[in-house]
Amino acid sequence: MPVKKFEAKTIKEALALVKNEFGPDAVILSAKDLSKSHGLAGEKSVQVTAAISDGQLQKKRLAEQALAANMKESFRSSSASQQKQFINSVNNYEVNEQASNNPSVSEVQSKIQQMYSRKSAPKKVRTSSDRGLTKTHYMDIKDDPVEAPAQQAPVITRSQAVPARPAAAKQKASIEVDGLLRQSLKKNESLNEQNLAEVNALKKQIDQLQKLVSQFQNVPQNFVSLHPGANEGLPYETSDIYSKLINFGFEEHLVIKMLKEACEKLNSHQIKNRSLLEAWVAQYLMSNLYLTENLFSKKYNVFIGGSGQGKTTTLLKTATLLNLNYRKSIAIVSLDNSRVGVVEQLRTYAQILNVPFVVINHASDWELVHQELAGIEYVLVDTPSCNKNDYNSINDLKEKIPKFQSNVNIHYVQSLLSRRQDCFDQAQSYLSVGFSDVIFTHLDDSSQYGLIYNFQKRFDVPVHSFGIGPKVPEDYEPATKEKFVDLIFNLSGWRKN
Repeated sequence: MPVKKFEAKTIKEALALVKNEFGPDAVILSAKDLSKSHGLAGEKSVQVTAAISDGQLQKKRLAEQALAANMKESFRSSSASQQKQFINSVNNYEVNEQASNNPSVSEVQSKIQQMYSRKSAPKKVRTSSDRGLTKTHYMDIKDDPVEAPAQQAPVITRSQAVPARPAAAKQKASIEVDGLLRQSLKKNESLNEQNLAEVNALKKQIDQLQKLVSQFQNVPQNFVSLHPGANEGLPYETSDIYSKLINFGFEEHLVIKMLKEACEKLNSHQIKNRSLLEAWVAQYLMSNLYLTENLFSKKYNVFIGGSGQGKTTTLLKTATLLNLNYRKSIAIVSLDNSRVGVVEQLRTYAQILNVPFVVINHASDWELVHQELAGIEYVLVDTPSCNKNDYNSINDLKEKIPKFQSNVNIHYVQSLLSRRQDCFDQAQSYLSVGFSDVIFTHLDDSSQYGLIYNFQKRFDVPVHSFGIGPKVPEDYEPATKEKFVDLIFNLSGWRKN
């Protein structure tokens, strides 16, 4: 039994697609509204899931084959009940012809012409007394409701008017009216006096309010803004995207600069459209984020960074990727002989990958290592962690880093779990060592993706790659602009829906 999903703007269009492909005997399994469609500025749509038995589908196709070219469009535009009647008649005719002799195509087409010529014949007018249950098939149901005819107001004729009263009754009514007028005049006089007192009281209150307003205007105004970004001149329509970017860890001054430029480039109608505004911001971020063009352009790749940032894990992911996936010859070098277990961990991985492993204790050791590793394509160097205020360890690291300046890339490894200020302070202390680019880790454990953009704007270095989990080497990938924007706007999640 074929089952298929049909998507259109309205339920009527979706049902038309079902009828066109499966025929009038299709079974509707489900129908739902899709709140989001493809892209950032997608429109709403309707999704209908339909099914049809193989036998019914075969009957429909057989009936369509019997149609002449000029009748196929009439068949498709006809109602579901007419299509079903035609399909049944063609199949019955086919069976009868096979029981007797070979079927005649001209006779089938003649019968089709007669069936569709009935559509132009005048229809019998039915009265309300013989009106039965509706025969409308579900595929012929209209979207737009039919407005009921407006009811005409009743018209009063002279025969329906109130008859005239006798003269005695008129005189009595006149006396009663005079009495009522006198009573109402007395009441009005008392009410006028009461109203006058109330009006005077209201005037006094208005005078007091005017004095309060004049005094209030002389007080300096230092009130908190009503919506995020209002104190920077941003309109209310940008408050949602403003709060979203701040929650993702973007620095406030970068968000304000971004949204002010959006207000300059977009008109007021586009700013009010949230999807268009988010699309513009996504494009802005992709244009202002720059990446490392060649990930491994040099032989020596040194990984530096603070404690707990993921340097050693990133080195092992890179070694596995180069050795197993890219089939490159590599060697692992460690400058860190202070942390317990780090050297043994690297040595074990080197044995698993069957690659050379070296420990550097003095800067002079590099000359011998350079000669021994002359035939190796990539040398990956692990370094010890340095505290931001420990200048001696930073100077010692600077001395141990290989001095082959033209053939060395220094990668700074930064975890997204770090606080923004701690991250900046730590990276500032490594500026004396220098680094070519930055690798961000722990993307799976944090939502502060704005730190990627903040770091690049602060230190003006390209983004090298992302560590997105603990698996080696699966959770390591080169940085892309699309990945960065997807972390914030979840575009891949929209596509899955």
